[in-house]
Amino acid sequence: QGLPQVMVVSDLEDVFVPQVDGIVCDLSEAVLQNIEMLFTQLSGMFIGEKKQTSVLEPVMRGGLEALRCGGYNGRVVLFHTGLPSAPGPGQLKDRMDSKLLGTDKERSLLNPQTQSYSKLAEECVEAGVGIDMFISTNSYNDLATISHCIATTGGNLFHYPMFRASADGEKYISDIVEVLSRRVVFDAVMRIRASTGVRPVEYFGSFLKKNQTDMEFGAIDSSKAVTVEMQHDEKLKEGDPVHIQVALLHTSVNGQRKLRIHNFQMIPVSQYLDVYRGCDQDTIVNVLLKKAIKDSFGTSMKTITEGMIVQCVKILTTYRKHCSQSGAPGQLILPESLKLLPIYVNCITKCDALQSPPLFSLDHKSAMTHYARSLGLSLSVPFLYPLLYSLHDLRPEETGMPPIMRCTNKKVSENGAYLIENGVVMVIWLGSRVPNEFVSKVFGVGSQAQVDPEMCNLPVLDNSLSTSIRNIVSSLRNDRKTFMKLRVAKQRDKSEAHFRCLLREDQGPGKALNYIDFLCHVHKEIKQNLS
Repeated sequence: QGLPQVMVVSDLEDVFVPQVDGIVCDLSEAVLQNIEMLFTQLSGMFIGEKKQTSVLEPVMRGGLEALRCGGYNGRVVLFHTGLPSAPGPGQLKDRMDSKLLGTDKERSLLNPQTQSYSKLAEECVEAGVGIDMFISTNSYNDLATISHCIATTGGNLFHYPMFRASADGEKYISDIVEVLSRRVVFDAVMRIRASTGVRPVEYFGSFLKKNQTDMEFGAIDSSKAVTVEMQHDEKLKEGDPVHIQVALLHTSVNGQRKLRIHNFQMIPVSQYLDVYRGCDQDTIVNVLLKKAIKDSFGTSMKTITEGMIVQCVKILTTYRKHCSQSGAPGQLILPESLKLLPIYVNCITKCDALQSPPLFSLDHKSAMTHYARSLGLSLSVPFLYPLLYSLHDLRPEETGMPPIMRCTNKKVSENGAYLIENGVVMVIWLGSRVPNEFVSKVFGVGSQAQVDPEMCNLPVLDNSLSTSIRNIVSSLRNDRKTFMKLRVAKQRDKSEAHFRCLLREDQGPGKALNYIDFLCHVHKEIKQNLS
């Protein structure tokens, strides 16, 4: 009769598929109607359930086996809440210890507490299956363990801390639509080949690495980026091209086995000046970010920071020594192509993926680590240095985006309103003396004090200023290809903590230097190296 049926598999140690026929089916009008009926009834099917514990690994395995028994590659999309603490495979304990946060021992909480999820992830990759997960929770979930499994398969993780349907529902639905509509391939293997004397030495991203040459993916979609560091072991002859090939063998959504190949060449040069003219700052920053994240699982933040500073100083010292000898000995001279390198290095030390609680939860840190490890160039830059816009001085006749401002508290006035975004979240900050007329036109209330900091959407009001700001929010979401959650922060209110954290030129949590002090430190190190 098309009614939903519940099949119970009680053997958690040896999960099997109770019914082969009908587990996987083609979408027809009748099937879609049944799916809609299931979703309609699902919320009430377990309303009397009193058990507060859950299992996760057996559910993942059930999805894997369902695809395996039909001979399919594909993806398993899981919706989960709460720590999987019920007895059985993949049982996780609440290992949160606030005494470890901010210490060198914190990294023990950032590594998986069990290897069973990692072994399951390897099985998924071998079967050409990726795992996507939507986690909405109000408590500790040990995403450090769960996210490692998802990343290994090439899947996506969406984290909604302190989930409320009224505040997070629109983003939740938008994320589901986005992940299901992305271009995706399965059972993929990527290999990089290069000319003699050149080889890949380090790999960064979401994949399984079982040997020296191949990156394996259960699934890989259009949002993922892979970063590879190349090294030359032999002296390269100037002018002779170095060829690099990236090949991706994969299965398309319609079951075809395909090979996608990218070929390109680079020309070796002998002059330092040519190297600095041709280098790409965004790529260097992307590599430094992913190196720092990879090292954070086994190295202290202090050591990581010192290592990045050494690399930054070495790059800039070499330029000063070989490419700009005419300036005064104590003058700081940066290459045009890398003039923002110091500020980006400073920002890496302050990003959410490397910062410790209490400003953010440990689960949030793990979620941001998962997000950053597969970032492409276009998203890694705003993730490190958020974009800040002034809203209070918008003119009705102007269209498009307002100019980008320096990301520092020195540029923020208590008489103004500003929007800041980093590709993950956007925050509108209201100064204590922002004009009531602005507040009325944008928020529909009489003053800044009456604005609800819990609001997550701007009201639709019939005036040009309201329309302009809502268009800016919409444009930013479209550019980032994600529904960034909107927050409202008010000056001298607890809601502004996140906004202050995003002002990356200012002093960060702990001992993170502001940009001016950091630049002075880098300059001092360069002078010391030159002397």
